[in-house]
Amino acid sequence: TDTGKYLGFKKPSNNFYFIVAVAVMIVAIPLVNWLGELNKNVQFPDNIEGWMKRSEEEAAKTVNALLSKHTIKDLLLNIIFIAGLAAVGEELLFRGMVQRLLIKMFRTPWPGIIIAAFLFSAMHMQFYGFLPRFALGILLGAIYWYSGSLWTAIVAHFVYDALVIVLVYFNPEMLNEQGTGKATNIALIGSISFVMVVLLIEWMRKKTTTTYAEVYADDDIPVKDHPF
Repeated sequence: TDTGKYLGFKKPSNNFYFIVAVAVMIVAIPLVNWLGELNKNVQFPDNIEGWMKRSEEEAAKTVNALLSKHTIKDLLLNIIFIAGLAAVGEELLFRGMVQRLLIKMFRTPWPGIIIAAFLFSAMHMQFYGFLPRFALGILLGAIYWYSGSLWTAIVAHFVYDALVIVLVYFNPEMLNEQGTGKATNIALIGSISFVMVVLLIEWMRKKTTTTYAEVYADDDIPVKDHPF
């Protein structure tokens, strides 16, 4: 079996998927912010919460150190090494390998997409950002499955991370913000974002030519042919 094809390194069935995939991730930003606010309000037992907060603070220090530089060179390096390496490495591991194996295990895509996204979020060990990262993992998993190409997920992941890096570069106060506005506004805008994301993913689902039988044709297992 060709390793590149096995991991999803092939052209999508339609190049328009690149545009839609990027649109999904950009449109999802308000939804991610809303989920982040909800996540912050989750209550944990005191002994666990203390450990979680310490882990979160350590991660935040690293992120702040990387993103608080103020030259164009630093911005470009962050885009290349943070956004670029994360997009390729994380998509290769969690979508190209983990998700593919899980879908094979369940013989249907969505359980594999959701569990891979859960592992993707858990791996970051940032518990107060678990929900938004979990949602992003689900979206990236759906983008990969419906487009039939890991490249679309990599591009979408890269654009999302690069956009966040650029926003932080021009608005460094974002690193220290505890909230993003009134809860009602966040919920409303997040809900609109959710609807738009669902519509875009549904468009991908209707247009997809990806089938379980095609993806796993070279695997030595019986296959069922369903594109959902």
